[in-house]
Amino acid sequence: MSTEWIDVYDNLPEDEQIVLVAWRFNKEDENHKNVYPHFYGLGSYFDMTQRWCFSEEHIEDNKDNIEVLAWMPLPDFYEV
Repeated sequence: MSTEWIDVYDNLPEDEQIVLVAWRFNKEDENHKNVYPHFYGLGSYFDMTQRWCFSEEHIEDNKDNIEVLAWMPLPDFYEV
């Protein structure tokens, strides 16, 4: 499995697949501008709506102010 970040302009994850997402607030959001360069969290991309959905509620509530930069598949779980 690849552990490299995948630019969202190069490729998107499979529909509704949960992945690790790198994102930042848009520059238009003055409340969060220049606070941190980017953040990480879990998210999914939906082909039908062409939108990202995030697992954290505070991110989901502000998703119109978020720019997704890249994503990475989650590692396989360890099997005993």
